[in-house]
Amino acid sequence: MGNLKAQLGAGVGAGMGGVVAVLNGQLEPTRPLRVAYVLPHHKITGGMKMLVEHLRLLKLRGHTTVAVHRSDTARRAVPPWTEVEASLDVVCKLSERLEDIFPVAELDVVVVGIFHQVPELLVGVPAPVLYWEQGHEWLFGDPVRFQAVHNYLAQDQLFHRCMHLPVALAAVSDAAAAVLGSEFGRAPGFDVALAALAAVGRVLRLEVTWVCQVPPTPALLPGLATCGLRIHLHVSPPQDALPELYRGHSALLFTSRYEAWGMPVLEAMASGLPAVASACLGVQAFARHDVNALLADPQDAPGLARLLLAVLVDRQLAARLAAAARKTALRFSPDVIADRLEAVLYGLAARSAELVGLRHAAMHSVHLACAAATLACSKQQPQPQAAQQADAGQPAHESAAQHDTSQARTGDSLPTQRGAELFPMLHPGPTPIASARGHPSGDHGGRLGGRCLVVMNL
Repeated sequence: MGNLKAQLGAGVGAGMGGVVAVLNGQLEPTRPLRVAYVLPHHKITGGMKMLVEHLRLLKLRGHTTVAVHRSDTARRAVPPWTEVEASLDVVCKLSERLEDIFPVAELDVVVVGIFHQVPELLVGVPAPVLYWEQGHEWLFGDPVRFQAVHNYLAQDQLFHRCMHLPVALAAVSDAAAAVLGSEFGRAPGFDVALAALAAVGRVLRLEVTWVCQVPPTPALLPGLATCGLRIHLHVSPPQDALPELYRGHSALLFTSRYEAWGMPVLEAMASGLPAVASACLGVQAFARHDVNALLADPQDAPGLARLLLAVLVDRQLAARLAAAARKTALRFSPDVIADRLEAVLYGLAARSAELVGLRHAAMHSVHLACAAATLACSKQQPQPQAAQQADAGQPAHESAAQHDTSQARTGDSLPTQRGAELFPMLHPGPTPIASARGHPSGDHGGRLGGRCLVVMNL
């Protein structure tokens, strides 16, 4: 840990010191920040891409960035699919506490990418903790949360418990923030996408490119095989291949029933690709119907099919939407996002003492959440008695951990995340990209052709 402390201090000068000063009634930064990002997994998701981009932007602006990831097998904290590097890269073994291997007292702010790790960091890290909500399934009340299998129910209960802890909250969009501020209530919409594409395929000859994080489950294969469409699956393609995928099509079809942001739609816009999307909350944060995209109700497969057909047959409409979409994407440039991110992080660092004081006052609830996290992240199925113990403040036991949280002290961090890799159910499934591109002129049986890109979860 001595080497890490030396590197951390070398980046920004020794000692914590004040990070902001009040000048003319405004908070002004006095030195660069030291920010740790706790990365929950290495899957290629929209949320992970944003967290990695945060690391890149903050480091580019002179801040010391620390990437942290829990794993017994990973070689580095930053995912292998990106070339981004943090100032410091820390891999924390499943049996370790972050404060045992890293000088957490030197940090100004810690950003957490998944709620399971919030309680542990509130106990073990003295800096303000920011939970960055990316649009997790539990936020939108996905019905899967009621299943006891894979500890889904325990995880849902943990999510609600964590949202009431003294942790700073930020969201990827105003839509997600609105849900956080009111109530907790993502179904992928695969069936809607397939129905819309099949309807268009009866009029036009389509080729569909479907980009997925993981291969389709056996339950989905019959629908793909019998839909009558030419579908090309791209499973977890390299990130540098995405621009060509977007630009190589005529339209994007995006049918998620809910999203906190909807990054594929904005990526398509940046590539000058007209988008047909479901009017879910996150997408509506930047997409406007008939202005820079075409939107329909998430459940309206015929409506989405009509809009996709319109984009494919009306070149003027497609060109107008593509031009407006490109302008929209430019509003979310890296500099704009970095400005907003810095403002949030400096604001938290400036109120560090106040936030930590609130945490100490709620430490009993934090320890209960640690117990719930141990239970929710266990590979074993929760027993009713264990669940009752956790709710009553009694320690929930895990064979691999055996942590008694009732004896935990302030500053003792529990390794509640017994490996993010153990919980694939936390990561979104395949994300289809459906885009349509007109075929070269030729005999297509009297039907105008198209090539369609679909981006969504399978």
